[in-house]
Amino acid sequence: MRLPLFISRRLYSGADTDKQVTRQTVVISVAAIALGLAVMIITLGVALGFKREVRNKVVSLGGHVLVQAFESFYARPVPIQVDENLRKRVLSVPGVERVSAFCQTTGVLKTDDTFLGIAFRGVDSTYNLDFLRSHLVAGTLDEPFSTGQITRRLVISKKMAKDLKLKVGEDVFGYFFMPESKTPRPRKFTVAAIYESGLSDYDRSVAFCDFRTIHQLLHYESDRAAGWEVGVNSFEEIPSVGRQVGAMLNGLSDSYGTIYSTRTIMELNPNIFSWLDLLDTNVLVILVLMFLVAGFSTVSGLFIIILERTQFIGVMKAMGGPNSLLRRVFGLYAMQMAVRGMALGNIVGIGLCLLQQKFRIIPLDASTYYVDAVPMEMNWTYILVLNACLVVLIMLALMLPTLQISRISPARSIRFE
Repeated sequence: MRLPLFISRRLYSGADTDKQVTRQTVVISVAAIALGLAVMIITLGVALGFKREVRNKVVSLGGHVLVQAFESFYARPVPIQVDENLRKRVLSVPGVERVSAFCQTTGVLKTDDTFLGIAFRGVDSTYNLDFLRSHLVAGTLDEPFSTGQITRRLVISKKMAKDLKLKVGEDVFGYFFMPESKTPRPRKFTVAAIYESGLSDYDRSVAFCDFRTIHQLLHYESDRAAGWEVGVNSFEEIPSVGRQVGAMLNGLSDSYGTIYSTRTIMELNPNIFSWLDLLDTNVLVILVLMFLVAGFSTVSGLFIIILERTQFIGVMKAMGGPNSLLRRVFGLYAMQMAVRGMALGNIVGIGLCLLQQKFRIIPLDASTYYVDAVPMEMNWTYILVLNACLVVLIMLALMLPTLQISRISPARSIRFE
């Protein structure tokens, strides 16, 4: 065993039973490092969880890249031509998973007691319903949109069901106001399923039905729809795919003279994604503060220990011990504190994250935060990087107090009280 490690272990392990200040200093330093690392792990887990949950909800419900008429983004809704050749070209773009046509209009759902204005989105079997299926609270999505025919089966949110006092299997009338008609057009729907996305704005306003019902209601030509939703393989590919699809379609006119225009989900929801980007800044600030707390506590603790061990340092120097040996001894002493603190911090931080991830102990207001409980995502790579960065920071910080050893005089330190 190397001499510096042997001496540091003896100093750390139990030879200090008569030194109350040293014990308290070690406890405080270990606790500060543990607290700092635990807070960093929890902060990182919450931030990654929030970004994942909110991002996935917004992306899954709204599509990744939206293709509509130029006027539809800025003024009144205008249908575009669903050109099969153009659709195949979009599907050929690397990263594109699907291209689904949809129709959408506004209307009123009315029961005997109340009514509610919402947007009706007509979709077909090509539409990705995985997110809705994973957030169903009642009913099933096995057949409402799979036939390609008019089914009049409606999927509404839990909030709509509560406001209208509707249950799965019950009938409800929808009323649609068309510019060419002086009276509203009624359509009878049957509630097929009820979902709850956690996105309050979405849950208040969007219901799903079959594509043909809305297409027929709007009197669109057989080859026209409100727009396309382009699905992308991964979130990271959305900007690249958006640029490629935009370069292909923006400014292009269909056979009806309508000009195509594209927007990515980030461009359609700038407030939400700006809020998520702001989380990165908050996380960075917290990490820097916790790194400083851990580093400062270790340095200040080592200064106190060196001060209390001045006599020991003087005796070692008088026996011929070089400054480099003593610096290594106390550096290893401090690293033992750091390792114990980091081990405790990992246990506490990871343990609390796993508990919240599994049991969702801490709830949230979904109308404000888009999720009903604090989300957690355990990224083991990031946790390892946090630990590695903390070790490097502590090693760099320890250079300052260990340099103080070279200033201690053996003659004066032996008489030090």
